[in-house]
Amino acid sequence: MSALITHLKNKQLVWQASQQAQTAAAKIATGVAELDQALNGGFPKQGVVRINSVMGIGELKLCMPIIQQRQQDKRQLFVMAPPVQINAEMLIAHDIAIEQVFFVANDDKANQLWACEQCLKSGLCHTVLLWQSKLSLTQAKRLQVAAEQGDCLLLLFEYNSVAQPLPISLSMNLSREQDVLHINIAKQRGGWPVSDLTVKHTLNSIRQRYQTVAQPHTKNNIVALHAQR
Repeated sequence: MSALITHLKNKQLVWQASQQAQTAAAKIATGVAELDQALNGGFPKQGVVRINSVMGIGELKLCMPIIQQRQQDKRQLFVMAPPVQINAEMLIAHDIAIEQVFFVANDDKANQLWACEQCLKSGLCHTVLLWQSKLSLTQAKRLQVAAEQGDCLLLLFEYNSVAQPLPISLSMNLSREQDVLHINIAKQRGGWPVSDLTVKHTLNSIRQRYQTVAQPHTKNNIVALHAQR
C-alpha cells in the first residue's frame, strides 16, 4: 500500500493535509468569495488550471481578475490560438494592459502545445491561455512542469462533457443557468474536491465580450511560432 501511495504522490494525484498551509500563501483571489473559500484562497499563482465547460458561459470572464493580478510583475500574457477573436475592449475593461498581450496564431494542435510549453518555461510570461481538449497525462505533466519552471500560470480551457483526471494544480467543471454559475472543483492541489458550488456571475452579450470586428487602426500583437525539429 505504501508503494502505491508513493507512486500516486509522485504522479501528483494525491495531496497531504500538511501541504495546505504552504500552498494557501501561493494563491490569487478570484474576487468571488464563495469560490475563493472553496479554493483556500483562490487560483494558484503558477501551474496548470483546467476549466471544463460549454463555450461562452463566462469561463474567460471568470479568469479576468486573475490575469489582471498576474500582470503586475510586468511580464507578458500569451493567448494561444483562441477559438474566437477576443475583444480588446473587454481586456481593457478588466485593466489588462493590451501592449503586454500577444496572440500566437497556429491551427496545428501539436505546434500549439510546443509553443505553449516554450512560453511557460521561458520566464517571460505571467499567464498563458490555451484551448485544447483531451490532453494526455504526459502532455499535462510537461505543461505543469514548464509552468512551475517559468513561474507561470496556464489557464487551460476544455469543452468536453467528460474530463479525465490530470496531474495539474486545479481542475474545475463549469455549467450555467441564467445568471448562476455551477462550479465543481474536481481537483485542487492542497485542498479537497468541492461539488455543487453556485455563484452569481453576470454575463453580458457573449458576442460583445468575446468577438469583435477588426478595426483598421487596432494594434495586433501576433507571434508566429513554429516547432523546431
